[in-house]
Amino acid sequence: MRSPLRPATLVLVLSVGCGLGPLTLKDSGPTGTETDGDAVVIGDLRIEPGELTFGEVALNETSVKAVVLKNTGDEGVVVRRAQLDGDAAFTVESTTALPLELQSGGEVIVEVGFTPTTDAQVFAALALDVATLTEPYEVPIRGRGASAGGDGGDGASDGASDGADGGGDGGGDGGGSDPIAVSPSSVSFPSVEVGGLVYADARITNNATEDMLLTSVSGSPSEFSYRRGAEITLPQVFSPGSSRNISLSWAPGSAGSRSGTVSLTFEDGAGAEHYEEIAVSGTASEPSCTICAPILEVTTNDTPTTLTIRELISCNRSENVELRNVGDEDLDISTIYVNNDFIATCGTLSVSGSGFTLSPGESTVVRVSYAATESCIDVPVTSLDTNVLHILNNSGVSDYAIAVSASASCLF
Repeated sequence: MRSPLRPATLVLVLSVGCGLGPLTLKDSGPTGTETDGDAVVIGDLRIEPGELTFGEVALNETSVKAVVLKNTGDEGVVVRRAQLDGDAAFTVESTTALPLELQSGGEVIVEVGFTPTTDAQVFAALALDVATLTEPYEVPIRGRGASAGGDGGDGASDGASDGADGGGDGGGDGGGSDPIAVSPSSVSFPSVEVGGLVYADARITNNATEDMLLTSVSGSPSEFSYRRGAEITLPQVFSPGSSRNISLSWAPGSAGSRSGTVSLTFEDGAGAEHYEEIAVSGTASEPSCTICAPILEVTTNDTPTTLTIRELISCNRSENVELRNVGDEDLDISTIYVNNDFIATCGTLSVSGSGFTLSPGESTVVRVSYAATESCIDVPVTSLDTNVLHILNNSGVSDYAIAVSASASCLF
């Protein structure tokens, strides 16, 4: 019998700050992506909206919008993590642990907060890592700070203007030499499993005598990219003689060796474009897991969240509760305990077994016992957490609760 991982709601609060300018965001999702109004539909997963736009928000005020993930299929879907990529000022706060198995019809709500501190348009991307997708899906996020009496300006154009202004009158590019140097010119990524993500750094140096503005970074194929919000936030100004690391990324969608390029586009003070390419390569292996999480499945003599102990003759009886790991990573059971009724004391519940690990596919049985001193009936009161069995573990349901009903006649 499946564990009671019923349609659940997960709320992650993401605080979004201001950045230097727009990020280059993916404009397409995994194969099979469709749109339905404001929503994006990928197989049985519906993401609504597919893009968050805050518009203008007053400085130091907070606006909150939500992204809703819904499982429209018949089978459970594991949501591994939700990660916000953007400027270093962006922060993620979460009180609910992932991964989480989302049952049919279940929803995950991700709340994004935007609190601008400067008159500029800023960008981010919410990466949703779901087991059924070959790569995380990125939800583009944008918003603009606006001071009283101002329109906030255009973040993208402001950033470009700043870069051009910093270059003064475009005073040369170092006597005709290449104004930009990238080292190394080729990068080999560490080995990684399909669905994973690895990084490797390259160093960018401005050899010109004027500011150079990095306006875009693009990978070919698209599984090569860069980490937003490290030392590079687009558009990024490089003053004369300055250097910054760019953190290149690779998220392979299939096993095997891969090679490609990451292209960098710069603008000088006169608006002329300059291009650099970094050769990239790596080898990906098949993933060692599919769900990549432990999942607790519970079987009782009743439902997965209820247990009945009924003794018609004596004062004592025990029932089994089976625990099984149906995930593909180890399931750690740290503690199992039961809270007894503190008002009616004619009967006492107890449990055996605690502190063990179940490998994928492994199961065990714990015994829940009831001992009465006289004819007695105990009923669970979940609001008071009485006559409730708790199983603490490292799955998506970290405190698995079972309501226990018990009775004994004590005739002999």
